Amino acid sequence: MAEFQVCIDNHKLMEMAGSGSNHTWYNNQEANPITRKLDRCLINEAWFNLYPHSNALFDAPCRSDHTRILVSMSIDRETRKVPFKFYNLFTSQPDFPTILQNAWNGHDHSVSTIFRLCQKLKGVKMGCKELNRTCFSNIQARNGKA
Repeated sequence: MAEFQVCIDNHKLMEMAGSGSNHTWYNNQEANPITRKLDRCLINEAWFNLYPHSNALFDAPCRSDHTRILVSMSIDRETRKVPFKFYNLFTSQPDFPTILQNAWNGHDHSVSTIFRLCQKLKGVKMGCKELNRTCFSNIQARNGKA
């Protein structure tokens, strides 16, 4: 490992920005599964200057014990979606019961039950996002502390 680190240092290599699977190696043992982040995509300064928006995507595990690394050199980087988080403070807002009621009523009953549930939950999510935008976003500026 020390020799490898010296090689990386001598060639001034750095790890490419990446996304996807956190663990890139799996020992393929069901009784004693072990996963690790072993694989990296290394680049030098010349690569970075030529492809500043390049990105490594660590694919989902497949038949091999290592995951594939897909390198994108595109300028158009995929924006990362921020996951939705439900905060208990939403329930304290006067509009919250109305948001729930609107989301839970008025869906087509001819579709499957699971689809209706997904649509209702999506409606609650959209209502909560709007509630968050109107009541809680940029709260420092609205309180005069920005």
